[in-house]
Amino acid sequence: MQDFTRLVPQLVVTNTTTGAVSGGGRNNRFNQLQIDGTASNDLFGLAASGSPGGQAGAKAITMEAIQELQIVLAPFDVRQNGFTGASVNAVTRSGTNRFQGSLAGFNRNENLVGRYTVRNPAGDTLSARFGEFNNTEVAGSYGGPIVRNRAFFFGAGEITRRTNPVDFVGGTDPTRGITLDQAEAVRAHLESLGYDAGSTGARTLERNSTNLFGRFDFNLGQNHRLTVRHNYIDGARDDFSRGPNAYSLGNAGYTQNSTTNSSVLQLNSGFGGGLFNELRLGYNRVRDFRGFGGSEFPRVIVLYGTRSVTGGTENFSGRNVLDQDAFEITNDLTVPWRAHSFTVGTSNEFSKFSNLFVRNPFGTYTFASFDDLVRGTPRQYEHSYLCQPGLPNCVGQGAERAAFPVNRHSLYAQDRWDARENLQLTIGLRMDATLLPDAPAENPDIVRLYGRSTASVPGSTVIFNPRLGFNWDVTGEQTTQIRGGVGLFSGRTPAVWVSNAYGNNGLDYVRFTCSTLGSNPTGTPNFVADPRSQPQSCRPGVAAAAAPNEINLIDSNFKSPQVARYSLAVDQQLPQGLIGTLEGLYTRTISDVLYQNLRSQPDSLGRMVEGRPRWQLRGNTPGYGDVIDITNTNQGYAYNLTAQLQRPFRAGWEFSAAYTYSQARDVNPLTSSQAISNWRFNLTQDNPNNPGLGRSDFEIPHRIVSTASYRVPLFSRAATDLSVIYIGQSGSPYSFRYNDDINFDGSFGNDLLYVPATQAEVRFAPGTGTSAGITPDHSWRNLDDFIERVDCLRDHRGRVLERNACRAPWSNRFDSRTAESIADPRPERGSSPST
Repeated sequence: MQDFTRLVPQLVVTNTTTGAVSGGGRNNRFNQLQIDGTASNDLFGLAASGSPGGQAGAKAITMEAIQELQIVLAPFDVRQNGFTGASVNAVTRSGTNRFQGSLAGFNRNENLVGRYTVRNPAGDTLSARFGEFNNTEVAGSYGGPIVRNRAFFFGAGEITRRTNPVDFVGGTDPTRGITLDQAEAVRAHLESLGYDAGSTGARTLERNSTNLFGRFDFNLGQNHRLTVRHNYIDGARDDFSRGPNAYSLGNAGYTQNSTTNSSVLQLNSGFGGGLFNELRLGYNRVRDFRGFGGSEFPRVIVLYGTRSVTGGTENFSGRNVLDQDAFEITNDLTVPWRAHSFTVGTSNEFSKFSNLFVRNPFGTYTFASFDDLVRGTPRQYEHSYLCQPGLPNCVGQGAERAAFPVNRHSLYAQDRWDARENLQLTIGLRMDATLLPDAPAENPDIVRLYGRSTASVPGSTVIFNPRLGFNWDVTGEQTTQIRGGVGLFSGRTPAVWVSNAYGNNGLDYVRFTCSTLGSNPTGTPNFVADPRSQPQSCRPGVAAAAAPNEINLIDSNFKSPQVARYSLAVDQQLPQGLIGTLEGLYTRTISDVLYQNLRSQPDSLGRMVEGRPRWQLRGNTPGYGDVIDITNTNQGYAYNLTAQLQRPFRAGWEFSAAYTYSQARDVNPLTSSQAISNWRFNLTQDNPNNPGLGRSDFEIPHRIVSTASYRVPLFSRAATDLSVIYIGQSGSPYSFRYNDDINFDGSFGNDLLYVPATQAEVRFAPGTGTSAGITPDHSWRNLDDFIERVDCLRDHRGRVLERNACRAPWSNRFDSRTAESIADPRPERGSSPST
C-alpha cells in the first residue's frame, strides 16, 4: 500500500522495509487504516506499518481486493476521526452481474540485481554478486452474480513467499572480525550442554504471507443493501542478523508470527426523501507470537574484546505473545432538509488486549571471554521471573499477562449546508471519550516513595472536536476553487504504551541485573543451563542483591493525542487542460505524549557539565529502578506547503508534479513500544524530563513527487501503458550523541554531543596498543577536521548540538512500469462487443 501513499505529497515513507508512513510530519503510529470505513489498525501499536500482520511483514489486504484508496489528512467531516496523522481507507471491490476475474504474478531474484563499480587506487573492481534470494507473489480475484441484480460475490487472494540469505560467515583473521573458529567454539560448547545453537554458516531467512478476502452483497429490496466481508491475514517473518562484530549463531534469532481475522457487516438503507442510514458492525481478531529455533535456553553472549558471539533464545522472544480483540459498531443517519444535509451518528469500539512480554525469561549471561564461558563465570547476568509467594522481592502472586480492555465512544453531528449555489459549508462537532474500565494492581511502595498510585488510570475525559470546512467555487464555473477549514482531531493512544502500566507495576515480575563491573558490583551467579531453574537473585554476600524493578505509571489526567489542523487550498483550471493547486496545512499540538522518569531529578548542588544542568538519581528506593510516567505535552507543530500541477488522463496521457516544503517540531519522537526506551533514547540538550521542542524525526523539508503515464495502442483491442514515477526528497535528520551518561540522569543514550570550539576544551590521552604514537595534538587535528567537514557540527561549535540538527543526503528514486492490457475478444452475453 505504500506504493500509493508515497504519491501523496504530504506523506513520507520513512521506512521502506516496515512500510512506516508519516502523515503531515507526525509519528507513523498516529495514522489510521480503514477497510470500507471500519478500523483495521494494529491497535496495540507494535507494527510500524500500523496494520495488523505488519510485524510479520504481511499486507493489510491484497491489492486485488481494492477498488480505490482514500487518503486524507484534514477531512472536516466529523464522521472521520481516530488519527492525528493520516487516514487511509481502502474501498473494496464487489461482484457485479458479470463474471470477472484477474490473475497476477511477480518474481524477483538475485539475477535482477546489478553490480556496481568499486573505486580503489589499485584498480576499479566490480562489487560481489548479490546472494541468492527469491521473492514470488501470486494474486488473483474472481466475482460475479449469485442471483442477477440481487446477490453478488467477490473473492481475492494473494500468496507471498520470500527467501533471502544471511551469508556472512566468519573468516580466519581476528583483526577483521569474529572468526569462524571462535563462533564454532561457542557453538560446540553450547551443544555439549545439550542445546542446539544452530549453524555458524550461512542462513536463509523466510518471509511468507497469505491474504484471503471474501465479500457478499445483497440487494434487500429497492432501497436496502447488505454487505458482508471477511479479510484473513497470515504471516511469518524470520528475524536474524549477523556481522563481523556481532556474530549470531543460527538459532539466536526468532520468527514473528501473526494471524488476523477481520469481519464486517454493513447495512445501507434508504427510506425515501433522501433519508439514509448506514450501519456497520466490525470485529477484528489478531494473534501475534514469536517462535524461536532450538529449545528453550539462556541467552549467552561471549565477548572477544569489543566483538561478540551470541547464542541461545532471543532475550525478548522467549515469552512474547499478543492477543487483540476489537468490536466496532457505527451508525450514521443522514437527514436532508432544504439546503441542508444533517448527519448524526455514533461510533463505539470495545477492545481487549492480552500481552505476554517478558525480557530475559530464561536468563541472559555475558561472559568476558570464552574461557569464562567454559568455567561458567559470567560478568553480567539479567533475568525476569514471575512473582509467586515466597520468592525474593515478591509480595504475592503476580499476573502473567498485562490484560486490559479499552473502550472508545463517540457521538457526532454535522450540517452540510449549500449556503449558495457555489458555496458549501460543513459544520460539525464530535465528542470522543476513551475509557480504561480495569485498573492495574496497586503497589503500596510506590505510593509511599513517590506519592503516586500504580492503580491510577485516566478517567472518562470527553474530548471535543469541532470542525468547520468550506468549498467555494469562485466563479460558479468550476475554474477556480478555494477550499479549506479548521478543526480538531483526536486519535488513539497506541495500547502498547498503556500496557506498560499494566505489566510493570513491581508486583507481577521481578527484573534485575547482576554485574561484576562498576563501582558497586553486585556479583553474578554462576551460569545455569536449565532455562526453568535460573538464579533469582545476585550472588549472596557480594554487596546488595537488589532487584531494581522498573515501574510504569499513567498520569490520571492523561489525554489521547489531539491536534488542531488548519487547511487552505486553491485549485485553478489552466490552459491546455492543466490544473494548478496551492495548498497549505498547519498542525498544532493540543495534547501529545510525553515520558518522564520520576527517579531522575535535578542535581541538589546545582552543578553543571558542559554548560548544561547536571542530574542525579533519587535514592532511598530499595528494590526499584526507573519510574517512568506517561503524561502530556502541548508543545509541537508541523506545516506543509505544496504546489502541484496536474493533467488528468486525456488523449492517452497524464502527468502530475508536486513540490512540498515542510517543517515539523515535537518533544518526543515516540519511536519505541517500551516506556523506558521512549524516555532514555529521547535525545536532549539539558532536561530529560522536559526536553523542549526539537526537529522531528519525521521532518522531510523538501520533497518532489512526479508521475507520468502514456498509453500506446500498438495492437487492436490491446494497449501498452508506460508509466514512470520520480520521488526526490531531503534525507532523514539525525544527531550525534555520547555513548555515555554525561549529565548523570541515568541514561546512556540520550545526551547530545557538545561540539568543542578549541583544543583547550578537549583532553586526549596518548595512543596505546595499535594506536601507539598518536599524540593528543594529532587526535585533536583529526577531530577538528571531522567537525569542519560536517556542517551541523561546524555550526554548533562551543555549544551542545540541537536534536536532529544533521541531515542525510538528498535521495532520488525512479520507478518505471510497462503494462500490456488485452481485452477479452468475446462479447458479453446479452450485449454487443465494445469498441
